[in-house]
Amino acid sequence: KAVVFDIDGTLADSFQLAFSATNDVLQKNSYSVVTEEEYHYGSRFTTPIRMATHARLDREKDTEQFNAVGKKLGQEFDDLYIGFVGSAKGNA
Repeated sequence: KAVVFDIDGTLADSFQLAFSATNDVLQKNSYSVVTEEEYHYGSRFTTPIRMATHARLDREKDTEQFNAVGKKLGQEFDDLYIGFVGSAKGNA
């Protein structure tokens, strides 16, 4: 048995799925969508921090809101992204 760990783009490029899931979650929660450039910048962060950053919240000014919104949006992203990846895998 083996475990394959894929850093995005090594075995499969799931950028479009993650980018779409990010913008879907942002729109659903009444935040502005991000550009590809903004998305790529945010990719360096963990999902909750990335999502709060994409929601244009200021971590320094309101840490509590930043963390709460990041956690909420991050969970929504994870749930949606897993669905996207499962659908894309079925179509491969």
